[in-house]
Amino acid sequence: MGTSNASSTLQVNGVPVLDLGAYLAGETGAQESLAGELHDACTGIGFFYMRNHGVSLDLIARTFEQAARFHALPLDQKMSLKIDGGNIGYLPMGAQTITSTTIATANTPSQNEAFFIKNELPPDHPGIVSGHRFKGPNQWPARLPGFRETLLDYADAQMALAMKLLPLYAAALGLAPRFFNDHPGFIEPGFRVRMLHYPPQPDRAPNVFGAAPHTDYAFFTILPQSEVDGLEILPGADEWTRAPMMPGHFLVNTGDMLMRMSNDRFVSTPHRAVNESAAGRYSIPFFFSPDSDVVMEVLETCTAADNPPRYAPMSHGDYFASRIEKNYDHQQQGAA
Repeated sequence: MGTSNASSTLQVNGVPVLDLGAYLAGETGAQESLAGELHDACTGIGFFYMRNHGVSLDLIARTFEQAARFHALPLDQKMSLKIDGGNIGYLPMGAQTITSTTIATANTPSQNEAFFIKNELPPDHPGIVSGHRFKGPNQWPARLPGFRETLLDYADAQMALAMKLLPLYAAALGLAPRFFNDHPGFIEPGFRVRMLHYPPQPDRAPNVFGAAPHTDYAFFTILPQSEVDGLEILPGADEWTRAPMMPGHFLVNTGDMLMRMSNDRFVSTPHRAVNESAAGRYSIPFFFSPDSDVVMEVLETCTAADNPPRYAPMSHGDYFASRIEKNYDHQQQGAA
């Protein structure tokens, strides 16, 4: 993008706030203007808040309620849905130790428990029939009426929003607005919803986190705002910034896959989570990614004679596998 919009964009703790209202209403010039703001956010701190996004606030509230319902289940019921080789299902407390980062050393296990879902596919889908590692069936609790329906409604709403954001990302990278929407990697894009529960850590020890410092693996992440804050961003060396809760907004950040495709133009910023309150904290990030089987390359608009591609072509499935096999205990045991 040529023109910077940083000076005219509202910021909260250094994080830009983008308003999607005019863009989603189809107002003339809104796409170009918003793409400029998105470019500045993604080449700067790597995060932005998003308002007037069109996703029902009632649906978001009901999804948070379902997260609390799930994590209130007895442990044996949750363990019956224990996370599988495709990283779908229940991740017990302390079962993830982030080792693929250079941000912090000697990390202890992250103090959270989580439940993962992905694209809900029909029984005759080729991925289901073939036993594809990342296109298998979701696992669902049997004793939570309304849970599956609410989660799938939430995922559908977030997927629809993600597809509407793609033209903004394309324009911000100097591409035709429909470049990503028409790309083979986004004909059947992937997602993961992670329903997190962080217990209180009012007296946490040093180097013990709800989620240890990390970057996200996907194309981008959409995070609804909970009632308890705790997310911290690392925009520079040793300069952790707390991202305040912004009711009614989403917080969006660049993932590693988009960073690779943009040849590091868009920043996949490290972040971490701590819950130093006296209450449990819930979080339901939506990780949006290309189809796991489609090889993605560095974009031509992000290279030049003096700036060749820094990353080899790679599918998101292969990249995702390389990350989870370092950071999840069950994946390391499976590899062994």
